[in-house]
Amino acid sequence: MVSTGGEQDQAVGTQQQPQLNIVSLLPSITEVLSSLGVAQQIVGITHECDYPPAALEGARVVTTSEISPHEMTQEEIHKAICGSLLNGHSLE
Repeated sequence: MVSTGGEQDQAVGTQQQPQLNIVSLLPSITEVLSSLGVAQQIVGITHECDYPPAALEGARVVTTSEISPHEMTQEEIHKAICGSLLNGHSLE
């Protein structure tokens, strides 16, 4: 610490960086962020993110999909995708 001669002392060369909040829009990026040790800063994830568990804790799901591969047949998925594309809609 270096005294400035006033009432406040400041640490020279150290500035506290604000903590960043991260929204991960790709499951692979969520995994990379966790590997880099910043999982606690992830505040938002996609509906597809399911790993690692530490990255999911406290994160809010910020995307949805009308296509549910676990509940729809291949034909239903195909019709939904083709219909969306023909109408110029997103596949979200």
